[in-house]
Amino acid sequence: MLGSQPATFDEVAREVVADEDHLTAALLEGTLDVETRARLQLDRHRASVSYQAGVAAMANDIEKLLHLRSLELFERLTTQQLADLAAAVAEVTYPAGGAILTEGEFTDGLFIIMTGEVLVTKAGVTLRKLNPRDFFGEMALFDGGMRSATVTAVDTVGLLRLSREAVLQIMEEQPAIAIAICQTLSRRLRDLLGERS
Repeated sequence: MLGSQPATFDEVAREVVADEDHLTAALLEGTLDVETRARLQLDRHRASVSYQAGVAAMANDIEKLLHLRSLELFERLTTQQLADLAAAVAEVTYPAGGAILTEGEFTDGLFIIMTGEVLVTKAGVTLRKLNPRDFFGEMALFDGGMRSATVTAVDTVGLLRLSREAVLQIMEEQPAIAIAICQTLSRRLRDLLGERS
């Protein structure tokens, strides 16, 4: 409105924190110093059970987003693209010795290791051990074919799982994600072929 005063920082900050977008609210709160938080009386929001549940869920979303950002596979994605991807991620846990993927089975999805180690074997021969921030199952994102190896949890493993359907939907909506993933997979294949020659 012409002649009206622009909103102050405090007014905007209170509005953002009161919003249902817990991710944005937490990011704002995380950047404020103690004095500003006290001035804005943001701690009163913490008393609400729904607010606390939202913050916990949002913290989980931020953790997923940061974990995805740390991966070579998604390094070319924007923060918004990563947030869209993080929303499609499911957290799964496997006990030590648990079979995550079995060679020859039809399953889909990409798995990203958050905690623990897995062993990749083919026909009983160990190919490699994967650690946190490594990923596996990426070929199934594109061909939907049978698993080319067995992946077993060495110890208790925490994984992020992206279903093929979810990834394809996100790729369709945002082709830049598909291009970024293809570039990374191409580089990974080129590196692998370079190791063998």
